[in-house]
Amino acid sequence: MPVWQVYFGLVIILTALFSLNRPKRVSAAGRKAPEVDPALRAAVILLIIVAGFRLIDAEYSDEWNYRRGYEAVLFSSFDPLSSDFFFGLLTYILTRISTNPQLLIFACAAITNALIGYAIYRNSRFWKLAILLHLLMGSYFASWNIIRQYLAVGILAAALSHLFSRDWKKYFLYVAVASGFHSSALVMIPAYFILTRKAWSRLQVLCTIAALLVLIYASSYLPAIFESSGYAQYAELMLSDESYGVRGLRVIAWSLPAAVAFFFQKSIRKLDPKRADVLMNAALISALIMISSLQFVYISRLDPYFSIITLLLISLFPHLFRGIERKVVTVVIFACYSAFSWFLLAGFAVPFQWRIALF
Repeated sequence: MPVWQVYFGLVIILTALFSLNRPKRVSAAGRKAPEVDPALRAAVILLIIVAGFRLIDAEYSDEWNYRRGYEAVLFSSFDPLSSDFFFGLLTYILTRISTNPQLLIFACAAITNALIGYAIYRNSRFWKLAILLHLLMGSYFASWNIIRQYLAVGILAAALSHLFSRDWKKYFLYVAVASGFHSSALVMIPAYFILTRKAWSRLQVLCTIAALLVLIYASSYLPAIFESSGYAQYAELMLSDESYGVRGLRVIAWSLPAAVAFFFQKSIRKLDPKRADVLMNAALISALIMISSLQFVYISRLDPYFSIITLLLISLFPHLFRGIERKVVTVVIFACYSAFSWFLLAGFAVPFQWRIALF
């Protein structure tokens, strides 16, 4: 069946689940909730089932390469000096349990969605909307393809409380672990010092302009970085005539949260003073990455580390209003990103298939 049918079927089920769920006290920012909402458990289980038992059989896609790579590990020994050490170790352990590469897909889906789901629940004032945005903004769908990177994103999502509290020692420890699954996670070390500064300050604007220029001229130096870091395939694509950029619609969808945050920055700071600057800075960086990706799509692979934080910002927007206005804003956000998700998935031709067996 088409991927969009499965995807929107899941959105409808989650929306119904959240609508019927009895209201429960949301965990305060930075504090652990007394118990996990049963609706969250159900939602995470559904996300894991769909992602874990999927088969998107697109030749030479990232998932296809992971499946072939898993089969190759079956006949080799673990190399402790390999890049992405922790992912290599995870793969090696799983191959000793089952020869079926579906086990790797399921394990990665379980780890990623459990970590992201819990991080959203703990850090969002409106976690149900944030979970739906995880799907509708495409990050859930992207995790089906760039599997290693979303394992790293999940680990860093679990460390958001340390980012919000400016505890750089603990946060960098998580970055080190995440980089063992995907080395691109190391970008969050310099990003930490940008994210934790006051949003929209003069220095922050200058840093943002500098970062935009760096991204705009990325084609002049990124191939060399890719070559030296073991991602030579990206360097080849970047220098080839087949390189392409993201759609303009994605740029609009990613730029709107930063624009809204700019005009409502005082209200956002008043609503959530501890996390406001990190949330707004993440939205701005995410928008800049997407703008820069108009030329070369692989720059957008840096975005998941920031867009997962931007989800929390967007889920904060309804709380800038009261009464019926809050409900209207919530519906507008849901409707707009549902339309965006439809345009994103409608042209995806590879069918969704189920693979239930893990062993």
